[in-house]
Amino acid sequence: MRRMLVRTAAAATLSLSVLLTGTAQPAQAIDPVTTGQVITAAVKAYEAWKSNQSTGKVLDAINEAKTAIIAHADALAAADAKACTRHAVIEAEDAAHFSPDVLATWAQQVTGCVTLIDSLLNAVADKNAINELGFALGTVGPIALATRRQAGLSTAGVQAILIGSHTRVKTKAAPACHNDRSANFNRVFGWSYIYEWGCAAADGTTDGGRVVYGDNNLPGGMLDELAPAVDLPAIEAKVGQNTSWKLAQVVLPVLQAA
Repeated sequence: MRRMLVRTAAAATLSLSVLLTGTAQPAQAIDPVTTGQVITAAVKAYEAWKSNQSTGKVLDAINEAKTAIIAHADALAAADAKACTRHAVIEAEDAAHFSPDVLATWAQQVTGCVTLIDSLLNAVADKNAINELGFALGTVGPIALATRRQAGLSTAGVQAILIGSHTRVKTKAAPACHNDRSANFNRVFGWSYIYEWGCAAADGTTDGGRVVYGDNNLPGGMLDELAPAVDLPAIEAKVGQNTSWKLAQVVLPVLQAA
């Protein structure tokens, strides 16, 4: 009987609830379509390398998203990382005409870009900067692997660095999520229950909600019973879908299986 009364009291307060939800896009965000093109290009390039397709196939995947990749490279705060990423993408278009010596030199230059980005990922704490470094890594990584293989250079060391770097991006650029609840008592207004949840992605995209139940007829001890169902992993995936956290999730299995 008491449980039925409790549920009845809870139902009576629903009209007094406040529910706020929504998704906020970051200010001056790069077009999500552009971001999707970069992620798709990185996956295609890594998969082409893993399946021993030609260097040309790897570079084709990068060239298809050249404009989108350069847009992200331009967002890099680190001038040296921006320069080497742009250089790699620009040269990729003409790589088919390189002599073996020029190809080997370029492969080593792109490898230097990979190690530079890896070093910056170790040093940088800002999530937006990590996010853009992750996109740059997804671009120059497959170029370095494919060109080194064609030039007769080893790839194991670069592959290991890329696995470590993308893993770091996956950890450091992950959305920050919370799911908080609290119960408060006021002699005048009685019990109130507050629920707040949400996630913020590395690019500033946010989504979440807030529910407040408050009425002087509400009994205490209902914090768990009134809690709304919240699918935090789904919110995390939603806000992070256009970040290099997502890119790292899809390319790591390819690198680790190669």
